[in-house]
Amino acid sequence: MIVPAQNGRPGALDVEVPEFLDFHVSVSFDDRQQTYRAGLDALNHQALLLFSKSFAELSDAQADQIVAEPMRVNWTPSPPRDILAEFLREVREDALAATQNTREYSEAMASAGVRRRDTGLYWYVME
Repeated sequence: MIVPAQNGRPGALDVEVPEFLDFHVSVSFDDRQQTYRAGLDALNHQALLLFSKSFAELSDAQADQIVAEPMRVNWTPSPPRDILAEFLREVREDALAATQNTREYSEAMASAGVRRRDTGLYWYVME
């Protein structure tokens, strides 16, 4: 939902960003971990209130009803006061950076003839 595949470029799910974020958050400072915990709790709370299911059990349309409005919060240098909006802003930034720094994304950009200074540069998975 946050970084979908489009125009021949892979999305976050295509390049295993959720797995990367699990690792990334686990080694992050406490404030990032707290933002993710509180945000995930807020997503589940909203899902339970609206649909009597956990967020993970929702259809895409149901999840969009919860996520769409907080994602519209305008970008400012300071984070939004709403925990769900703050979490989604953090996730969007992390997921976009993780997606754009993969081999698959770099190769898709090169195949499309997009010339960027950083084309051909990407992160390697550490086992």
